[in-house]
Amino acid sequence: MISGSCLRTGGINLLGSKNFVSETEDNAGSKRIVIYACSGCSDAGELADRTARVLSQMELGEMSCLAGIGGRVKPLMAKAEQADHIVAIDGCPLNCARLALPRFGGQELCECVS
Repeated sequence: MISGSCLRTGGINLLGSKNFVSETEDNAGSKRIVIYACSGCSDAGELADRTARVLSQMELGEMSCLAGIGGRVKPLMAKAEQADHIVAIDGCPLNCARLALPRFGGQELCECVS
């Protein structure tokens, strides 16, 4: 289970604010939070994926494709590089999501295990 304290780790506070970038609105002062989740073959991977989708639907961050990072897909790499914060949600203690994410400069990385 992901706790509220995880979502406040390292200065990232997803709770109680909107953390996405709109293409149509003024984004001055917005913090771009990109969420990556394990979507592994186990039930734990499915839980991590569902958790990321709920956070994205709540507009607490923007979910992106972890496989695209592994595949070095340019638009998905650019999205990660432009993030202020990166949230990695893993399904198990192997931490595949966290380990798949390279460090892109100064972003903070919040690591959660569901």
